[in-house]
Amino acid sequence: MPSTNPIRTTKELQSYSGYEDWKGWIVLFACDEDMADYFRIECAGMRITGANVLEIGFGSGSFLAWAKSQGATLFGTELIPSLNEEAKRFGVEVLRPISRASHIITVKNSIRSWRSMSSSTCP
Repeated sequence: MPSTNPIRTTKELQSYSGYEDWKGWIVLFACDEDMADYFRIECAGMRITGANVLEIGFGSGSFLAWAKSQGATLFGTELIPSLNEEAKRFGVEVLRPISRASHIITVKNSIRSWRSMSSSTCP
């Protein structure tokens, strides 16, 4: 029976050990020119400058790096604690991460709170 505890266990955290190396993320919260072009196309028609941007599962942080370069205020969450710490240093307001789908209500409440702070809308 799955645990209902939203706090990740040591075993769960160990399953992510070395994930950044496996993904090849050498530099975190950086966005090269090719990625910037990709994000610019993906976000065409959206107001990023001055917007509150939330990324759930931000990984290497490349999208958030691009959004910051466009003048956005950054919010995000990630399962890997070291990535959350790096995000905080980069200026991301990190929302409390959760580890199980059974806690989706917590995510919905976090998003609802975030939306109440946000003055932007997505098309």
